[in-house]
Amino acid sequence: MQHQLFGERETQNQSHDVHQLLICSLDESFSLRVELLSEKKICGKVPKLSNPVVINELNRREIILSDLAYEDCEIDLLLGANVAGLLFMGGSIELESGLFLLRTHLGFVLTGKQKYIW
Repeated sequence: MQHQLFGERETQNQSHDVHQLLICSLDESFSLRVELLSEKKICGKVPKLSNPVVINELNRREIILSDLAYEDCEIDLLLGANVAGLLFMGGSIELESGLFLLRTHLGFVLTGKQKYIW
């Protein structure tokens, strides 16, 4: 398989192992079986959310994110638009910081660029 990268660059042909994965919500009300390709490293680490103002706003809104307690982490699974589109339920919440919460069948995803840094 050859991959197209940002800026129209392309990789050399590569072989990938193919795996089946069942994605489920914690309450098992939603599940989706997907096929994925293995790759040793997908991209760099994602910084953990450490901004106390954003964390307090999430607490006020009673929104729980699963990875607040962890340090910066590596991406273990990268979903393509074909899969991510099936997970999104529609609806977003703009936080005061400029970040957005996107509602999915698995909970919320925090994304975007902060307007300011505290």
